[in-house]
Amino acid sequence: MTVEDIPELPGLSSRDPRSSTTLSWERGTRETLEISVEGRDAAPVLFVEVGARIYVVTSTPPGRWFSAAVREGCVEVRRPPAPFVTAGVNLRSDRELLDELRGEFVRKYGSAVWARYFEGASAVLELEPRSLRPPTTPVAKIRGEFDATADVYDARIAQQPVEVYLKDRVADAAVRSLEGLDPILEIGPGTGYHTSRLAAAGHQVVAIDISGRMLERLRARSVREGWAGRLETHQGVASDLDAALADVPDGTFGGAFSAFGAFDVEPDLSRLVRTLARVVRSGGRFALTSLNRPGLGPVLWELALGRPYAAGARFASRIRAGRIRYPLALYPRSPFDWDRLLSTWFRRESVTGVSVLAPPFDATRALAFVGSEGVSRLRQWDGWLTRRRSTWTAAEWLFLTYRRTDSGRVTDHVRR
Repeated sequence: MTVEDIPELPGLSSRDPRSSTTLSWERGTRETLEISVEGRDAAPVLFVEVGARIYVVTSTPPGRWFSAAVREGCVEVRRPPAPFVTAGVNLRSDRELLDELRGEFVRKYGSAVWARYFEGASAVLELEPRSLRPPTTPVAKIRGEFDATADVYDARIAQQPVEVYLKDRVADAAVRSLEGLDPILEIGPGTGYHTSRLAAAGHQVVAIDISGRMLERLRARSVREGWAGRLETHQGVASDLDAALADVPDGTFGGAFSAFGAFDVEPDLSRLVRTLARVVRSGGRFALTSLNRPGLGPVLWELALGRPYAAGARFASRIRAGRIRYPLALYPRSPFDWDRLLSTWFRRESVTGVSVLAPPFDATRALAFVGSEGVSRLRQWDGWLTRRRSTWTAAEWLFLTYRRTDSGRVTDHVRR
């Protein structure tokens, strides 16, 4: 990891993308701490000390290193020229602490530095040098990734027109496929992009997410938009869904829905399927998105961009973290994989590509070049293509619907 990888934070010879000027920080004047995450090159960051702990306030918006540090649960840290030591990482967001740290940062680096880089920050990393923490579990890594990005998630999506387009396509498809079914179980709602559309369509939604901070943002959104009375939230993991729904009677839900992520980070979904079969009533529907395996369109894009390793990764049943554009390990699935998983209790009704033409990367500059008329034409072509039979094989993301068959009650569900 280099300083250029985290341009949002001021550091030694760091470039500020907003002014395109180089910031030169002298060690004696602007004291820095060097942090290395996941064994990558160390990057200098500003910090303050309170007692035995070190605090690093993330810039606004946070750099990529921030979510990686929370995901891993530890970093290598040093104050030059001392050697690196391991430090445990805690994500803190309590207002009282942030107010105290603001004063400490202003005293150490000045009010101009705070105003330029840290104003509006809502989270801080608390580092405990030499702390002995247990190895971070896969579940903790996933939770850490989403906790770390929750506060800026909506803003980041809004800046990426391709992501907005994909989410809107899925929202439209979800509303159509779940019409007349209530209540809805949503797995992995995040900050509520799709939940909002389901609520606007009149649905009662029970939302389950691995990230407590994402659920906080979801609840705040429901209050702000006026549908808090139609929302119930629980924190839980998709692979152990029954633990979160242990008190929910059989056949409670008319439908279940999940989009972009909750299933794609889980290697084993057999227990989830059993729980869905228990809580979704006969005749109900299960709608989901899935990272397609392999997705011929993304494979061709990766090859065209000179990334054969990324193209090859899309054929695998497990994609290592960072091998394509996502920071977590992923488990892509074809419609036939889902058919095998769900066959005991669900029958597939449809499969379509969320988009055939959308590239597997942020194409903001390219879309700006073609202009609004060109974007409108691309959307029309994409809509036409996704309705063609078998074009789903070219899509990076699939939208699938399954009907709960009349195959009896599931009484032997697994409890924690």
